Amino acid sequence: MNAFAELYRQLDATTKTGEKSTAIVEFLKRSSRDDSAWAVSLLMGNRIRPPAKTKLLREWAVQRAGISDWLF
Repeated sequence: MNAFAELYRQLDATTKTGEKSTAIVEFLKRSSRDDSAWAVSLLMGNRIRPPAKTKLLREWAVQRAGISDWLF
């Protein structure tokens, strides 16, 4: 995760396409296949789906806390 954060910082710090390309290539060389796949996906703007819908999480929280749903 730290390597991806550093890549993101490098990409944000320059407007030069060549520098951005170099940073991405170096990251991909150093990273595992899984990390590389996640990085490419996130840089393309893909979003991570939440594990559950907000409404369901709210219901679970209300049940777990033992409070009325209007309080949450």
